[in-house]
Amino acid sequence: MNPWVILVEMAAFATIFTAVIFAYYRGDRKHSPASIHNYPPDI
Repeated sequence: MNPWVILVEMAAFATIFTAVIFAYYRGDRKHSPASIHNYPPDI
């Protein structure tokens, strides 16, 4: 298989993955208490 095809596919999937992650974490959801519900208690 052509290495350029593999590199282009890797770049495309990385771009799609990054866009999905940024779309999911947009706004204030990242810092809400619901996003840290499994944070361990103080030791």
